Amino acid sequence: MSRLFDRLTDILKSTRVTDHLLRYNPFYYNPVRKMLNELESMDRSARLAVSEDLTQRTLRWASRLPGGVSADVPLQQRPLIEKSDVRDHLEQFCLPGLIRIPAATSGTTGIPVKLARSLRCIASEQAFIDDLMGVWNLTFRDARMARLRADSIKSPTDRTPPYGAYREGGRKLLLSSNHLSPATAKWFYDELKQFNAEVLFTHPSSGEALARFMQQQGLTLNIPLVLTSSEMLQPSGRLLMEAAYNATVIDYYGMAERVVFAAGLAVGAYFFNPLYGRVELNPIEDGEAPKGHRAYEIVATGFWNDAMPLVRYRSGDRAIVPDHYTASDIEDVTLGLKPVVSIQGRDKEHLISPRGEVLVGLTHAAYGVKGLVRMQVIQEVRDAIDVKVVIDPRIGNIDEAQLLHNLRGFVPEDMQIVINKVDDIERLPSGKTPFVIRRLPPE
Repeated sequence: MSRLFDRLTDILKSTRVTDHLLRYNPFYYNPVRKMLNELESMDRSARLAVSEDLTQRTLRWASRLPGGVSADVPLQQRPLIEKSDVRDHLEQFCLPGLIRIPAATSGTTGIPVKLARSLRCIASEQAFIDDLMGVWNLTFRDARMARLRADSIKSPTDRTPPYGAYREGGRKLLLSSNHLSPATAKWFYDELKQFNAEVLFTHPSSGEALARFMQQQGLTLNIPLVLTSSEMLQPSGRLLMEAAYNATVIDYYGMAERVVFAAGLAVGAYFFNPLYGRVELNPIEDGEAPKGHRAYEIVATGFWNDAMPLVRYRSGDRAIVPDHYTASDIEDVTLGLKPVVSIQGRDKEHLISPRGEVLVGLTHAAYGVKGLVRMQVIQEVRDAIDVKVVIDPRIGNIDEAQLLHNLRGFVPEDMQIVINKVDDIERLPSGKTPFVIRRLPPE
């Protein structure tokens, strides 16, 4: 019965009308927007007070979990939650309820983690994203928005235009990033110019690629706002897109687990939103932190998902701050009063095709492959990739044909795919295990 309900929920969520009802449920959406409008006028003590109130609400939700800890136990005395804990024991982190929206992480560590979201969570998430566009008086619901992300428009082997599709009566333009290349960039430019987009919603890698191809052809667009997420945006990428699109670029950081949210409107200045989740920054030794800076691990407690209240969840990501920040400065960072230089995490999760296309969406290829514990994609040449897979020893094998079929949804036929079973995947000196490693020679 639960599997049937999950399937029914997926179908409902996939329809435009139902999706809007979920995202703009006024019972949840409007109060959050009101809180966000009041945030700028909150001083340090006010932010601390509202953060504590929201934390206590989450602790009350979490106390009702199987084996839940009493809400009276202070936050700092609670154990950290690992991604593997949630992956392997989902039932211990979910509260029963009439409506639960199934979800999953993108699998950046090699395998997706199943999640559950409440109606409150869905609408609140949209409120935080829409708040980023408040200066323009826009929302996802009413903006003329072009989307250049990992959406599947048609097979990546179909090289004939069009490379996009219109939705919602022509008010939304869905573009296929897996068809973007120097040869097709003019089609994307012409379509965007004709569409007259108010917002371009894109992965950094795809938005940067189109901007680069346009720059090479002497082309520019006028798009007021470029909104990026899901990958790490480098300063050079921001500057490139600002010039190519004559746009303000807002990059936001979040997690499928819905515990932390930050936004950057300028190079080297990302601010956490203290109304979204309780952020803890724990200092770590990290050789990747630039000179004059220090890395802090991001641990967070979400405020809005009463279906899956995660308390002190280890994100696996790092906040980079100037090394002169004091303990008081770090607390100001968690309250959204001081910025971090950058947030390092899911970077470079794309491939480059033989024609120069930026291929994204590969993290979804692991879905439905039973026994697959971890996966990593390594690209050393443009026409081939090495897919390393770690298999659950209890299963002993995986359906390689299914995995190959999934990969072909994102990788064109003229790229060879080699699947290799390994005991472990490659790790960076920091201990992180990127989903995609590119070692392509310079052009």
